[in-house]
Amino acid sequence: MRLVGVILQSRRSGVEAVERLSKSARPLVISKLPIVSRYARAPDGASDKEDSMERIMRISEVIQVTGLSKTTIWRRVKDEDFPAPVRLGRLATRSVGWRESEVKGWLGSRP
Repeated sequence: MRLVGVILQSRRSGVEAVERLSKSARPLVISKLPIVSRYARAPDGASDKEDSMERIMRISEVIQVTGLSKTTIWRRVKDEDFPAPVRLGRLATRSVGWRESEVKGWLGSRP
């Protein structure tokens, strides 16, 4: 009988610990990035089939076009000074890319 009391006490303290941690923990955010395919849909104003798909640039191409380092690009994305990337697949993948029009628009707006 004593063993049952010890088990119940340890279970109760474990549950209390989990409840304390869950109250103090921040909610898990997997990603705020939208999921798109390799070619994203262009705005509705596009008429041709070629114009209806927008090209997605990977990080290596963005680095080459902008002349910025990977760290600088991600820092500027965080500071909202560079276009945000889009996720290229399911939530479990880590692949991202940038819409070519947004990167070119950002380059055109720079002094």
